[in-house]
Amino acid sequence: MNQRQQTRVPFSTQVVLTTPERELTAPGDCRDISMNGIFLRTDERLPLGSPCRLAVCLSGSSSRLELHLGGIVRRHDADGMGIHFTDYDLDSYIHLRNLVRLNAADSDLVDNEIHQGQH
Repeated sequence: MNQRQQTRVPFSTQVVLTTPERELTAPGDCRDISMNGIFLRTDERLPLGSPCRLAVCLSGSSSRLELHLGGIVRRHDADGMGIHFTDYDLDSYIHLRNLVRLNAADSDLVDNEIHQGQH
């Protein structure tokens, strides 16, 4: 399955992207997120192929939670850059799955995409 075929949902939150050379904070400026990656609206661009670590903030009314994900810069456009997720821990996976499912127009489609990705 083409990775760009995954269901993407609009999502606005703070993301901190870290490389060995620098840290980039994108406050409230992600365009969308999927099980495979995230698009960050930013004027700064890391080179294509750059590995990075991401901390994606999920804030509730009484708590703050962060997803911790590994990624690689896969694309640029006029608005920012797309990061493909390369790894995440089990807790981050579960929170990411729930985030995408709850914000998708068709949660069954998301479940099917996740199931197909496990084969």
